[in-house]
Amino acid sequence: MGASLIDNHLSFTPASQIIAGWELAAGTLTPADTAQVKLLAARRLIKLRNDAPQIQRLTAQSWGATPEHARRYVLYVAGLPMTRWDSPIHSFSASERAAIKAAVVASVGMFERVLHAV
Repeated sequence: MGASLIDNHLSFTPASQIIAGWELAAGTLTPADTAQVKLLAARRLIKLRNDAPQIQRLTAQSWGATPEHARRYVLYVAGLPMTRWDSPIHSFSASERAAIKAAVVASVGMFERVLHAV
């Protein structure tokens, strides 16, 4: 029984027959079928994320744990009222949060230049 498995192994088949079999199998698919196969393969790789509440909680905790003066400074650079330093991060609109992020990026760059100058 073991000899028959070895005799029928693909490695004993001439490469031209193997390649012809692959080309025949690939040739039977239309471009739409090929696209659908690739789409299904990509969909299998997508993982559902159910961690949005966890990320929102961590974002709120990070904002709340940031020192008061840092929050005031970032709000000032973003052009927002500094009196909102104690507001929860989720109370800011999407455009305000984008302005805050841009202010943080600009501030980090400035403080890095200061750090390298010292």
